[in-house]
Amino acid sequence: MAKTLKDYFPMIRTRREVLDEIGSREKQLAVFKSWREG
Repeated sequence: MAKTLKDYFPMIRTRREVLDEIGSREKQLAVFKSWREG
């Protein structure tokens, strides 16, 4: 059975989970987009 970091640290979220949370908050999304453009 392969172990992942999430097995040891359950608070770690997937990339998709983080992006979904950023996308659901307007201010966070604006900051995130500004990082990618710069």
